[in-house]
Amino acid sequence: MGKKKFRLVFDSPFIIIFVAISTAVFLLDTFALNGKAVRTIFSCPAVGGADTFSFKNPLHYFRLLLHPLGNVGAVVLIPNMVAMLLLGPQMETRFGTPMLALMSGIASLVCGVLNSCLGQETAFGAEPIVFMLIFLGLTVSIIKRSLPLSQILTLLAYGMFVLFSKNNDGQPLSHSAIHLATSIAGGICSGALGFLVAPKRTEERQPAAKRQIQSESTQLGPETKKSRRRQKIKKAKIEDDVPTETEIGTL
Repeated sequence: MGKKKFRLVFDSPFIIIFVAISTAVFLLDTFALNGKAVRTIFSCPAVGGADTFSFKNPLHYFRLLLHPLGNVGAVVLIPNMVAMLLLGPQMETRFGTPMLALMSGIASLVCGVLNSCLGQETAFGAEPIVFMLIFLGLTVSIIKRSLPLSQILTLLAYGMFVLFSKNNDGQPLSHSAIHLATSIAGGICSGALGFLVAPKRTEERQPAAKRQIQSESTQLGPETKKSRRRQKIKKAKIEDDVPTETEIGTL
């Protein structure tokens, strides 16, 4: 038989593209723009301070959605990107790329609106989306009527990270408490949507034809099952005996 080839699989389009854009924005903003991109575009305005939300500025409405792409320090960027790459592909496989992108937009918007109403400083970072992924994992477990301790500890550990995260100078971020609350609120809202759209049973995700085949197989007698199993084994042996193109060329 021919050897199976390894191939690079683009398994999680939304998560991979999001991580790539966030990293590119961070590198460009750090080494070329001196922080101007995050301050003006990839951050969310607050209710007080110099960067106050303005209803007359159209860019501020876009910033309510774009702020998760902004990061000002590698100590915050790297943990967030690692968390998304670890948690995101499984959720994207289960819910689909369009639905995960929609839920991420909801988490960003809720966090942005709350920070514009309650926050005292500009907010940025992918914390709302990471919390969303954690809550989606909890949602899947709750649907299966289980609550893994590892997921609860992940939620607590990431919450501690956001609360005590530091900037490039090693100083705690003064808006960590408010940002933690708004990020959790965004994650809960989008996680609630995931709970509504998630399949409740495995059978619901199976095509009707597959369920019919399974039901027919359960009705077959033991002799019929044995004969079909023998036919599959014979067919597999015949396919193994047929030389592949590579084998023919080496004869």
